[in-house]
Amino acid sequence: MYSRKNPEGIRMSKDYDKIMGIMPRLTREELNLVRKRADELRKTRTSHTRAVSLVKNRLEQTGIITAREANDLGYTDTLLPTTTFKRCIIEKTGLDIAVEKISRDTGGVENLYYVRGMRDGIEALVSMSSVARDIVSNLDKAVPTHDLSTHLDKRKYPILAKKPDLPKLRDELIKLMSEDGYEITTSRLDFRRYA
Repeated sequence: MYSRKNPEGIRMSKDYDKIMGIMPRLTREELNLVRKRADELRKTRTSHTRAVSLVKNRLEQTGIITAREANDLGYTDTLLPTTTFKRCIIEKTGLDIAVEKISRDTGGVENLYYVRGMRDGIEALVSMSSVARDIVSNLDKAVPTHDLSTHLDKRKYPILAKKPDLPKLRDELIKLMSEDGYEITTSRLDFRRYA
């Protein structure tokens, strides 16, 4: 079955010798077809286009995903290694993704990929009014004073990095806080409810 070893020490079959004997007699077009067929047979280049689309939709809905979850949901054919999943799928979604290492129930650690601002699967906060609503909804209304400047977290609300939009946020916060009886007392977003 095997005729000889190649220079790298790998045993070559008699078929290999036959193919190598035929190659010089092939036309340029035939050689290109042989190369194309050999490339098709390689398993190293897998298209993840379908998986990218499915993972992106999942991230837009829930905000989080792991490579294991993507495999369990049938988005990928196999459980992809961390670097492959990140490079071939996560980075191609076009979303602002962060990563956190988490413990698995079965032991070990895996990467949790999440859309910035959606860490706990909350709705995407893509406008100043949605950010203002989220901040106000998390306040304890029994407390008479609040300093809302402490809630302006760019990691939780990436939209806050856009400085020109901050006056819109201030206006939204004043409007929402007034609905609960609060008045703004300083330019730092300190609010107080009287009586």
